[in-house]
Amino acid sequence: MVNDMRASVLRKFKRLLHLAKRFGQDPKLAANDLVKYLFLKLRRPSNIPTNPHDLVADIINKFHVSETFVRLYREQGHGPIDWSRSGWQDFFENLPPLQKLSVPYAMSTVIRGRSTLSLLESLSSIRQRNRYLDVGTGYGGFLRAAKEMGFKEVIGIELQPDLVELAKANIHDLQGAQVLTGDFLKGDFSTLKGFDLITCNDVIEHVDDPELAIQKMSKLRNEDGCISFEVPNKDAIPFVKADGHFLIFGITQLSKNDAAEYHSAYTGVDKSYYIFEMGEMYELGWYFEKLSESGLSAFIADTHSIGDIENVPDLMADLMAAFEEWREVTKPGLNKTVAELVTFSIEKYMKNLEFDFNNLSDDASKIQFKNKYLRSFWTIIAKKEAAH
Repeated sequence: MVNDMRASVLRKFKRLLHLAKRFGQDPKLAANDLVKYLFLKLRRPSNIPTNPHDLVADIINKFHVSETFVRLYREQGHGPIDWSRSGWQDFFENLPPLQKLSVPYAMSTVIRGRSTLSLLESLSSIRQRNRYLDVGTGYGGFLRAAKEMGFKEVIGIELQPDLVELAKANIHDLQGAQVLTGDFLKGDFSTLKGFDLITCNDVIEHVDDPELAIQKMSKLRNEDGCISFEVPNKDAIPFVKADGHFLIFGITQLSKNDAAEYHSAYTGVDKSYYIFEMGEMYELGWYFEKLSESGLSAFIADTHSIGDIENVPDLMADLMAAFEEWREVTKPGLNKTVAELVTFSIEKYMKNLEFDFNNLSDDASKIQFKNKYLRSFWTIIAKKEAAH
C-alpha cells in the first residue's frame, strides 16, 4: 500500500517535471520549487467554489477545451490551486510555481493539437481526413483539434486512468470521438487499422520497446497515411544541462540503466522508478532507421530551434559553467561509479560538440549540426517510401 501511494505521487511528480520543458522556466528555480513540492501533501483544495462560472468560462474561451474537462480537472485536485478567482489572468498569476507549469500545459491541450495538425497540413502530410489516431493522448486536446480539422473518426489511446478520464471529458460532446484505455505495446489494437494520420507526441521516449511501437503504428496506418512523432533530443545543449523530465544535469548522455543509477543516487528514489518511467534515449538516426525498416521514409520539420550557429559559443560556455557547478556541488554527493560515469559521458559529449562545431564547412554540415545540438525536440514525420 505504501509503495503504491509513493508510486502515485512520483508519477505526478514526473509529469510536472516533464512540463517544465514547455514553458522555458529557469532550471535552477524550477529545481528548487520541485524540491519543495516533494514535501507537499497532494490533496484537493478546500476552497473550490460551487460555481466558478466566470473563471471556467474564461478558460474555455481562451483554450477551447470543454467545460466538462475544466470542471473535472478542478475536481481532481492537481495541487494547491485557488479556483475562486474571477478570470484566467488573475487565476494564473496566483498559481503556485509548479502549477504555473502544469495548469497552462493541461489547458492548452487543444491549442497544441491545433499547432501540430496545422504544421502537418502545411507540409502536405494529411491527405485524407477519415480516421485519426493519437497514441498516448493525454488530455485529449489533439482529438478535439482533429475533429475541428474535419476528421470523421478520432481515437485516442491512453494508459493512465486519470488522464483517460480527462481526455474523455474533453471529447464527450463530439461525435465520432473516443478514448481507449490500455497499454499500446501490450494491447491488441490491430482491429483499428486504416488511419490517415497517427500522432505520438512526448510518448515514445517513455516506452520499453520503441521499435515495437513504431512497428505497430506503421501497421495501423493507411497506405498513404502519415505518422508524426515528437521526441526530445538527448543531445540538445540545454537538455544536457538540465533534461526535460527530471532537470538533472547530464542524465540524457547515459544509457537507461546508468541513468537509473544516477537518478537514484541524485534523488534517493529507488532506480526501479526511472526504469518504469523512461526508455532509452536515441539519436535521430535511430528513429529514421527503424521507420525505414517499417517501410517509411522520414524527415524532420523545422521546429523547436533553440538558437543558431552563432549562438553555439555562448551555449557551450553556459554548459561548461554548469559542468563546473555540478563538479563542485553534486558530484561529491554521488557514489564514485556514478560520478565517473557522468563525468566521462559529459567530457565525451563536450569533445564531440567542440569537434563538430569546429569542422562546420557547408550548409549540409550546419543542418546536421543544428539537428543534433540545436533542436530541443524533433518533430519526425514519416510516410510510405516512394517506389524506386
